[in-house]
Amino acid sequence: SQDALVHLEEAESGEPDNPWLWYLRGLGRVQLHDWYASLESLDRARDLLRAYGDPDPQLLESIRRTRRRVRSEVFATSLQIGLSYDSNVSFLGSGGAGLGLLAGRGDAEFASRFSLFYAPIADENETLSFGMRVVDTRHFAINEFDYQDYGLSIQYVRRLGDRWEAGFGYD
Repeated sequence: SQDALVHLEEAESGEPDNPWLWYLRGLGRVQLHDWYASLESLDRARDLLRAYGDPDPQLLESIRRTRRRVRSEVFATSLQIGLSYDSNVSFLGSGGAGLGLLAGRGDAEFASRFSLFYAPIADENETLSFGMRVVDTRHFAINEFDYQDYGLSIQYVRRLGDRWEAGFGYD
């Protein structure tokens, strides 16, 4: 991908306002996990297409899809909720495991989880991300069971080579 980016930079001198060039540059940056540079290139491609009157709707749609994927690497949210009534069997299946639900009583449970992650640094060599989570699981007889988990996290990862990276985090 780095070689392809070099050729795209050479082509840019001849066609600096080519939206396809900027789109391909954005895709190359995606391959290198350089999320912010990818977003800049995709935005440039989108802006050029709009300036030309949107002559290529398929390219515009490809830019939109790729940009959404890249944004999820920089900023992500998730929401999970669950409701279960069991008689020694949970109806949540594998989704219940991710929520931390345990079955085994003939009663009911409710679970919710919200997560938010943001990476102010996300490029081909390093990533710094911050996270927040709120977890809440209740048994309908609240005096028997109530679980709450409010958390913050920070993680830094540095690429050491093609197949190696090192990182540390605090939760």
